[in-house]
Parts: sequence; structure tokens; C-alpha cells
Amino acid sequence: MEFYISNSAPDLEHPNPQDWSLLEIYYGDREKYSYVINSHSLPDDQWFFISKVNSSDGEVVFEAHASSGEMMPFSINHFSESFNLTYLDVANRINQNSYIGFVPLEKFAQYITSADIYVNHENGTYLLNEEPIEYYSEIYSNYNLLDLDLLTDFITDNNLPPNEYEISFTISLNLDYGQEFPIYCHDYTMDSIILDIKEPTMTLKTGGSHSLMLENVYSDVDNHILTAKIEYNDEDFDYIKVDYKYNTPDADWINYGTFSSQQSPLPIDFNILNMRDGKISFRIIGYDHLGNSEIFSESDFWIVKDFDNHPNFAVEGLDDQSLYGLDNNDMIDIGVKVLPPDNDITKVVINTGYESFELSTIYMEDDHIYFSDFLDDNIKLNSTYYGVIGGEFTNIPITIQLYQNETIIASKESMITATDTIFNDIVNISNIAVNVTAQSNNIFMSITNGTESYKNLKNICDHLPYRLLKAQNSHTLYL
Repeated sequence: MEFYISNSAPDLEHPNPQDWSLLEIYYGDREKYSYVINSHSLPDDQWFFISKVNSSDGEVVFEAHASSGEMMPFSINHFSESFNLTYLDVANRINQNSYIGFVPLEKFAQYITSADIYVNHENGTYLLNEEPIEYYSEIYSNYNLLDLDLLTDFITDNNLPPNEYEISFTISLNLDYGQEFPIYCHDYTMDSIILDIKEPTMTLKTGGSHSLMLENVYSDVDNHILTAKIEYNDEDFDYIKVDYKYNTPDADWINYGTFSSQQSPLPIDFNILNMRDGKISFRIIGYDHLGNSEIFSESDFWIVKDFDNHPNFAVEGLDDQSLYGLDNNDMIDIGVKVLPPDNDITKVVINTGYESFELSTIYMEDDHIYFSDFLDDNIKLNSTYYGVIGGEFTNIPITIQLYQNETIIASKESMITATDTIFNDIVNISNIAVNVTAQSNNIFMSITNGTESYKNLKNICDHLPYRLLKAQNSHTLYL
């Protein structure tokens, strides 16, 4: 027994099963043959049910479902109810940044192979995709979202100026129900919606109660925050982005930050403290909730910063209150961190007169840059250049220079003190006194009896008849 369906009335006098769709074959002699099928596994159409009986003596009989002697078809109409399309819109508006939710019923999704998307506009209907959009690789894998960036070429090709347009979409699904059926195509037309490619409009308010004045020179460090306001009339206005750049040939725009407000005017603060001195241009980019943007930039959107605060940079690690010793290779590991007040320094040079070291790796800390040798550029001084010997203290002047590319912007000098060997033992010393009128044997102190430190386990100055104690400054004593 063989069961078939056909979407046209079969000719049972001259049957051709190859034109029909085979559902099932049963073998063997049975009293009753029955077949159950889920209607969702059949494509939408009008179908005639046909049975073919093959008897053991070779006789073949074809019959079709009939009523009162007439063949009776049945219909499948699931396509329209098996698929849901939804605009991911903002206040009934979309643009090329939007998506269409593409959600088929689970038992229907397995038959979808690809889709084509058409946009219906007052000027006609346009196919947006050049190649069929694969369902599983391009839609299902994208969280069942159909990306409307396909509208970009449509907008460009039709020279649509920034405005609002009424459009709708037709989604054409290509459906494959297996080798027994042809490829089916079904169209879904969505409700109309507004294509909004209108850019937000803005006005910059400066001067007066606002500290930002265009084409102005700012030289007061205490007034480093420039204020202004942005006025707008668009109801769907979202936020602005402020960019700035320096007046150099290859300068790129640098993002300063974003500002948003539920109502106009929108206040903005522009902190120029850590920017480099010189001419600074800026621009404002406004966005609505759909991502439509407008670059707001005029020829007079610039200021000049003239704080000259580069000499106020900080240096950590080069401590004139500490004593530096030599490692096993007679090198002095200084350990330095340089913190410029501006973020426009490109490198730091450490110079002793005998040796020079460059720190070019820029690190960030709380939106401020710094340079350090603690990670990649470990600086060690060669003690042979500075005459470092045991029992004596050698002062080594070090110059720290800040650069913008190859130009020195600021410098300062620091001093470290080095000796051959240092120890970190704790010594219990009290009652220290110094006779300033004598040049030698002029330091007096008390040391707690029985301490391990006093026993001189490290054999310091054992060649001397007494322990040598030197006062380096008002805070430090060296044994």
C-alpha cells in the first residue's frame, strides 16, 4: 500500500505517481492501513489524497479520496500563522540601525532555508538583498533578528535626503519540505512604519554665563573647566558626543565624553586641564534614539590652552632620603615613576651625564598617563661611572626630561645617594647626640645591650678599631 498527495486532481485512468508526493509505503497484507501525519509537516496548498494498492497477483488499483463520486481535496493553511514579524522600533520609527524580529514557530522553522526582503516605498518596491539571506547562519544565529543595515544602499541609491518616509516590508520565505515537494515561497507583508533618517538639529550656546568662548585663549589654570549648552528641538533627541583634536598635521579626533539630558538645553563641561597647550579644535556629534547623527562643527570651534603647567610634574622613586646599594652585578636599581600633569607627553628621558635611558611606554591611571621602569624598562645605573665604594656615600644627580615627540617640554633634577652595601636590620639606638664643633669622633649614642644588631653579625668595618657611624643628613644615620 502506498499513500500519495497531489496539489492537482490526479488522472486515475492514466496515473503518474512520479508527479505526486509520496507519504508512506506499507508492505504486507493487512486488514486495515492507516496513516497519521502532522499537518504542519505539509506545505500550504490544496491536496488530493491518493492510495495505490499492489496485489499479490500483480493487479494495481489507484483510488482518491472522494465524496458522492467526486474527488475531494483538503487544504493546508499554516504559513500565515506560523511566522511572526515585529519591528524593533522607537516610537513607530526605524532606520538602517534597526532590526526586524524574525520569529517562526519551532515546528515551522525547520523548513525555512532563506529569505528575501523587499521595501515598499512610494516610488516602488525594491529588493534589499543581493543574495538570499540564509536563515540559520544569518538570522537564527543573530538571535532571530533581521538587520536593517540593508536599507543603507536603498537610501543611497534613491538619493533620499534626511527626512521621514512611510515604508513597509515584504519578507519572502523560501521553504523546503523535502525531496517529495517543490520549493515553496511565501510572502509576508508587514504594516507600514516611518523610516526616519532625519538628523538631529542643534545650537551651541557660549559666552555670557558660559565660560566657553570660541577662538579664545585660556591661561588661568584655576579656570580649566569650560561650560556651554546645547539647544535642540527634536523630541527623540538622545545624547551628544564631544570630540577634540590638536593643531598638528596628522591629528585625529579624540573622544572627550558624552552628555545626555531629558530636556533642552543640555549642559556640557569641557575640562582642559590635562590637555596639551596649544590650539584645540572640537566638534559636537548629536544622536537621536535611532542613532541618526549630525556632526556639528564650524571653523571657529577652537580655543587656545596656555597653562604652561608641564614643569609641575611629579617623580616617585628617586628618593634623596634613602640609600641605594649595589646588586650582584654592581648595578644600582633606581626604580622611577614619572607623572606628568598633562596627557600630551610622549616619552621620558632619564639622564645622569654618563648614562641615558628612555621610557616610552605610556601607562594610564585614573585618566592620567605616567611612565615607569617598574614593568618593562628596568633602569639600572652602572656604579663604575660614579665611583661608588664601600664605606663612602656617593651623590648621583639625575635629570628627568619630558618630551613631546623629539621636543623637550620640561625637566627637573633629583639626587640619589649610593654606597656599596646596605642592610635592612633593625638597630635599637637611642640618646643620639652630635658634637658639631668636632670633625671626627663626634657622634654619641646608646645601643641596647644584647641585641643581635650590635653584635655586628655582618662583619661591617671589621678592619676598623671601632664602628664607623656617619650622619648623612638630619634624618638618616648610616653604620
